[in-house]
Amino acid sequence: MKKIPLFIAIILVAVSCNKDKNSEGVSYSKLQKSISTPLGDSLRSVLISLPVETHEDWFSSLTSESCAAIWLSKFNSIQAHPWTTEQQSVIEELKSWISPEIYEEGSQKQMDFHQEKGNIQEKVLANFSVLEATLLFFQPHNYPNEYQFVYGPTVEDPDQPRQLSCHCKWDISCSLIAQGFCTNDNCSSTRTGCGFLWSFNCNERCAK
Repeated sequence: MKKIPLFIAIILVAVSCNKDKNSEGVSYSKLQKSISTPLGDSLRSVLISLPVETHEDWFSSLTSESCAAIWLSKFNSIQAHPWTTEQQSVIEELKSWISPEIYEEGSQKQMDFHQEKGNIQEKVLANFSVLEATLLFFQPHNYPNEYQFVYGPTVEDPDQPRQLSCHCKWDISCSLIAQGFCTNDNCSSTRTGCGFLWSFNCNERCAK
């Protein structure tokens, strides 16, 4: 079993507290300003440093505020790139959706976002390549660094097999970029970690 570095453990403890904290009544713009840094930058660094097969499961274990902070950090990092006016407009629109509520299962904000998925995807693919779209909006990792996809069974300790966490839901990032597909592998579904802004649950695993 791999040991977790002390600085990661400290952040894990911090973001685990107040998991059900209610942020009702706080405006999204003010909330975005308050949670974007340094929490989001720190958490995103931790996520990137963890074994790739644990990313979605770890993200899903965080508070909704921490999930939003990670994605705000990602969007803040990509806005300095020389996008066209149309591309910048799409980025701003997607960023405006980021709030803790889109990571809270069953919330009205999450349902609205998921219902808008088709329209958002149409705008995204009209202005970005599939590769750009995947690296920008389906992965919180640094852009343009490409994310490593994980296929097949991954077990930390062969002597202690465990049910694997799901790490995909059908979307362009699994089916096209990775040249693979999502398949039901009797995995353990996660609350979040898939789809646009990782606001959707993962219910399958990538396969070749």
